[in-house]
Amino acid sequence: MNKKNILVLSDSADDVVHFTRKNKTYLFTIEQVPPVDYKWDYFRGLYNKLHQQVDLSKIDLIIAEYVDSLALLYLIRSNGYNCPAILIPHTNPYPIDYLFLFILALHYRHPSDLVLCGSQNAVVAFKKCIGVNSLPICTFGIKKNCKAKIKKSEARKLLGLPLNKKTILFTARLMDDKGWEQLCEIKEQIQKIRSDILFVCTCTHIDSAYYNRIATKLIDMVLFYRLDQEELVNLYKSADLFISPATSCFETYGKSPLEAISYGLRVVLSRWDGFPYYIDSGNGQLVDVVYTDTPIGNPFQFAHVSIDNFVSSIISEINDEKLSTKTTKLPNWAFYDNNMLKYEELISTINCEKVQNRKSNDESLNLCSFSSEVKDIFDFYKIKTVIDLEKKIETLGFFGREIIGSEKLLREFHHSIFKTMDSVEENIL
Repeated sequence: MNKKNILVLSDSADDVVHFTRKNKTYLFTIEQVPPVDYKWDYFRGLYNKLHQQVDLSKIDLIIAEYVDSLALLYLIRSNGYNCPAILIPHTNPYPIDYLFLFILALHYRHPSDLVLCGSQNAVVAFKKCIGVNSLPICTFGIKKNCKAKIKKSEARKLLGLPLNKKTILFTARLMDDKGWEQLCEIKEQIQKIRSDILFVCTCTHIDSAYYNRIATKLIDMVLFYRLDQEELVNLYKSADLFISPATSCFETYGKSPLEAISYGLRVVLSRWDGFPYYIDSGNGQLVDVVYTDTPIGNPFQFAHVSIDNFVSSIISEINDEKLSTKTTKLPNWAFYDNNMLKYEELISTINCEKVQNRKSNDESLNLCSFSSEVKDIFDFYKIKTVIDLEKKIETLGFFGREIIGSEKLLREFHHSIFKTMDSVEENIL
């Protein structure tokens, strides 16, 4: 196998180096900054810096991780460097700012371009919305744990948790897309039924404005922040049940529920995106989602879990002492090491033959491969060329999410991606 020159656009090499190790890798670090700071001057400055550091004409393959790398990929291609790209966005092509960035990055598309998704639903969304090839490969998965032998009582003592309460665990970034407000409603209902239940949460990222907005609702919860790996293991081992009411538009397969199951916890989750792949009666329950006409939680979210059904599922789990904590075996695709090998194999087989850009940025966008909902968005904002798209993502305020755009179009776009979910019928590779 001939070595490839691979340019990695990411905020960290920690994961990527594991599957690019047989090639020559150039890492260009992209700092994740608040959306309000995203302007074309910022990205052009990044491109100029990259161009000075790397001979882009020698690059055979680009790995673009996170949505933050898409504008830079677009600038690389618009300047005539068009090798294939593997996109690892960790999200769906929604809302509008993400959609526009994906379309820009893929305007000068290469036949071997590929998006790696965490669920079959995301694959369908990318294909349906922008006509790009995708594969349902878990990104990146969980690392096999050592099956810590610590007892539940000991884990609780180490964390300062009470020994005499049933503990329900929730882990997520403290942001408005992860179902925290629904969690608070669930907690209030549960505690009216069972006074011996304690809700314990942990997060690694906090949106301070959102936290201040819901702070009074978090009363009677235990909230940990940025636990190290040993503390996180103790937290999983201390719990009786793991839950997530999230209906995040950024969700794909859900790393935390997989980790919880790997530590022997049963789970209660929303029937959302990639969750149905690995939840069955052997390891937990799925709760149906309600789709709405108006946004809830944040301006981009048009779905929420059924609170009453979620509460009923939790109670049935907590009350059934006979339920075994030995869960069904997780599939191979759930694990990090397995996926690193799949990524490595994919890189070795991808066709890296360079192609010439056949479009100029003032030509009309080819909307043939876009869904009707996406076409409606482009028609509404009078976007016909790539230069229109480049300008309007900034001037209309989509870059920084200063505006949400037409609520009607946003809702229709949301439902076209999420309301038709059928992932339980599909398999991840």
